[in-house]
Amino acid sequence: MKQNVPNPFRGETIIGFTLPEAGEAQISIMDASGKLVYNVKGQFVQGYNEVKILKNELPGTGYSFRLDSDAGSSVRKMVYLNNI
Repeated sequence: MKQNVPNPFRGETIIGFTLPEAGEAQISIMDASGKLVYNVKGQFVQGYNEVKILKNELPGTGYSFRLDSDAGSSVRKMVYLNNI
């Protein structure tokens, strides 16, 4: 799994990942306390895939996200920038 781009982000961010073969994958986003705040699960193609996340779908400002697939699991952190 790649780091979300951009990170930190404002309005939206992209989470990209590569699967060695087509199959089911799940991206879970947790807030700073570890509470699940967003989840997407689906069938994805072999190779590169990406999921767009909009800030209005997420509460708070600090998150971690996890990708789970048959190929394994990976966790990264992402940050939302408030407009100043």
